[in-house]
Amino acid sequence: LAAGLLGCLRRGIALQMRRMHRCVPGLHRAWPACRGAVTTAASIAAPELPGAAAPLEVATSVHAICASGGEVLQQAWSEAEPIFVADKPREALEKLVAAASDAGDVQRARRICLRLLAQEEAEATVHEPGSRGVPTAVWASLAGAHARTGDVDAGFALLGRAEKLVDTSQSAPICPEVFEALITGLVESRRLRAAFETFARMRTWALAEPSAELYVVMICACGLMKDPKQAETLFNELATRQRPPPAARAELVIALASRLRTSRAAFRMMEESQRQGDPLRPDVCRALAAVCARGAMAEEAQLLQRRMLAEGIAPDVSTRADIIRAFGAAAARFDGHAKAATERSRLLGHAWRVVKEALDAGPVPRPLLESLLGAYCGLGLAQHAEKVLDMYPELGCAPDAAGYAIVLRALERDAPRFHALWDKMFTSIGVRPTAAMLQVALRIAARAGDARRAHSLLELLFASRVAPEAAAAEAVRALPLGTPWVPEARRLLKNLEQLANQSPNQSPYGAVPPSDVNSAAARFQK
Repeated sequence: LAAGLLGCLRRGIALQMRRMHRCVPGLHRAWPACRGAVTTAASIAAPELPGAAAPLEVATSVHAICASGGEVLQQAWSEAEPIFVADKPREALEKLVAAASDAGDVQRARRICLRLLAQEEAEATVHEPGSRGVPTAVWASLAGAHARTGDVDAGFALLGRAEKLVDTSQSAPICPEVFEALITGLVESRRLRAAFETFARMRTWALAEPSAELYVVMICACGLMKDPKQAETLFNELATRQRPPPAARAELVIALASRLRTSRAAFRMMEESQRQGDPLRPDVCRALAAVCARGAMAEEAQLLQRRMLAEGIAPDVSTRADIIRAFGAAAARFDGHAKAATERSRLLGHAWRVVKEALDAGPVPRPLLESLLGAYCGLGLAQHAEKVLDMYPELGCAPDAAGYAIVLRALERDAPRFHALWDKMFTSIGVRPTAAMLQVALRIAARAGDARRAHSLLELLFASRVAPEAAAAEAVRALPLGTPWVPEARRLLKNLEQLANQSPNQSPYGAVPPSDVNSAAARFQK
């Protein structure tokens, strides 16, 4: 590696000195000596170039690089070692560069590529040392690896280097492989704007025709950008050239499901892909379940469940949670309907069936129960949601603050029931509230005129080093002074406001001594 860098440095110094001796008066007399010194340094470093070594020595050094590169590179080395033995180091090095690039190991890909460049220079098979003999696939692998790891500038530099190596006098397209690898890496690293700009540059300036795989990548990028119209345009363009592959239809379904206005078209495209015999992919199921939850599409959610059952696909946690949310949102739309109670019971029964299927496979994940709690609270059935909280141990899940926060949020307008559930959560269950839950509880306690509870909640906020929100602080100030605990509550509120206004280097404590969360919680329980 040092010898290769020294060679690059020699060429750079020689080029700069050649420019300087032409421009600076009197420097031309010193140029011969400088050129001799640079040539001497190059002659000293030349015998140590990796490419100049025997194939066995190159294989040994490359094996040392691959040995510490993880399982992917070690497997690639086991495939490349017979090629080294057959005295074909170039082909072996190309395979290893591609493997390191696919694994995202840019540093080792660079090191192996330097060995390949030195090998090309040693074999003297190129017109420009270290460049023209390297296959386009190597430049494509390196450009894609740099784009995937976030080094976009290096990826575009490799693209420019590959463009210079193409004979532009011919009508052949300019390195489409490098373009496609770079665009794929940009999409995988979520550099979507750069990916679309490079795609346009490939088709207009380079005059290269995208492959079907690149169309699939760009349709996927449209899905990530939530642009179903552009995805349909690319899909129709691909369909005019050839029969779209199953991956293109799957990515189009995901892109159409990214917007609620095209959700029906997404399900129609899914039906079309099923008629074509395409397999149903799990990521397509996740996208369709998510759009069902956003649009309260209960019938489509049931259709998706049937399709997944027919394909033998087990839904993951996010898919099941979205299906439960879809049933809950659809049930909420029957408010005021003549058959509201019947339809709500039916849809909530479908939601419970999803929970039962998850319970048969083991403990029910928390997101499913939180979606079920949200469905009950969205229907105004907070009392049923409280019963679900009590069923947490039966469902194999421990109670947590997230589940109680959903139900407490639904009880904000019912202060007695809110305080009853809060005390049960804090004392009996032992769940510690979050800062957001403390803010809501303080606001409700102050509005209800419960100065003692407000004082205890302010102590918990002070122990957590969190300042109360403006609405909660105004509600505390509005408490009458004649009420017990109000002076202490106002003093705590003043100290909390000072804490919020102080810099991190200043002491956050005023007249109130420091206290931890456990002592504040103990006083609240007392």
